[in-house]
Amino acid sequence: MGASMPLRSELVSEVVGDLLGPRFGVRELLDESPLGEYITGVLQPADLTAQIRDLDTEAETPEEDSEAGEEDRDGDLDSVAPVFSPALDPKSRPSVLGLSFEVAGPLPLKLSFCVTWARYFEINQDGRRTWSRQPRVWIADSVEVSNGLTLWLDESGRASSERQTTSELSLHFRLIREGEGLRILLQLVNRIPPADKEVLSAAECIYQPSVRILLGESIRLMPMRSQGEAEEGRLEFLYRNRPAYARGHLCSAIWREIDPERPFGSPGRKTSFTWPDGELLDEHDRERFLAPDVRSEFIPMYALQAPSWEWEERYGRAPELDAAVLSRSCEVQHLVPMLEPLVHGYEKWIDECYPNSEKPPATFPQAAPTGDAKRGCAPSA
Repeated sequence: MGASMPLRSELVSEVVGDLLGPRFGVRELLDESPLGEYITGVLQPADLTAQIRDLDTEAETPEEDSEAGEEDRDGDLDSVAPVFSPALDPKSRPSVLGLSFEVAGPLPLKLSFCVTWARYFEINQDGRRTWSRQPRVWIADSVEVSNGLTLWLDESGRASSERQTTSELSLHFRLIREGEGLRILLQLVNRIPPADKEVLSAAECIYQPSVRILLGESIRLMPMRSQGEAEEGRLEFLYRNRPAYARGHLCSAIWREIDPERPFGSPGRKTSFTWPDGELLDEHDRERFLAPDVRSEFIPMYALQAPSWEWEERYGRAPELDAAVLSRSCEVQHLVPMLEPLVHGYEKWIDECYPNSEKPPATFPQAAPTGDAKRGCAPSA
């Protein structure tokens, strides 16, 4: 298992580099436009009013669908609450990514942030035109988060409460009281002013944006609760032992418990196979933001521990699972005693998964079958 981990990490790095980028390091040089090189993790300017014409999608998509999407997407985030479900237009790229999660802790709420992103600029190098990647990073500790807070991030990694001429991103917060907890909705928007609002320029897009959040010692992450929809209630019951602690909007959300960047009990890992821009940080910041409490992700991954192959004593006598021994046992009277413990152990495991005290939601009457049906047997007439 240990020998396979470096290979797995290398394969993941190759996939991330090919789809999201950067493929050749944080200050890479590309021969082609990054808009054609990377298929995810690209935010176009929010002020763009028209898309690049694409004959393939233009022939398949009704024109009125595009117009409706533009109206919903180009709302003024300075004066209204962030909208986390904009209408998607297949002919354009999103201009925003979002995260939502619930926390419990004292007010005022203070969180630590690390936001990394990059831009590509066309340059002339040795007589040929190339695209040069220029990364940015913003780190802030103990930021007092309040409802309606907006931060503007510039090219030098500085934040201000008002828009500046050098602002490239805006970070919006919305807080909603949920019982004893507080739901935080965060939105990151590309605010680069386009030179021509009718044309999408590769140099005006944001690439590989990442939002990473650390909670304070007295703040804890809470499971996300359903919003009353029947389908969400069924999923909440099915995954009651593996609850979701964050939700992504136009991206994926990762929390520490399932983060593939976790060191899994081994000495802290200082490098990342999904976050190349981490090398821009000093060692202390890189280690604490590598697998933070919550972060965004464009290549969804869910880290699971490898299963244990040892038989647990609480399930009774261990079955015979050696293929060589089983192959030499052709008689039923010999095979049954060898494999019967597997059946009994499986029944005990099912009873543990569906204790009598657990009841499925009213919208999901067959979520927790019992008796013969629970064991896959046909009920008696």
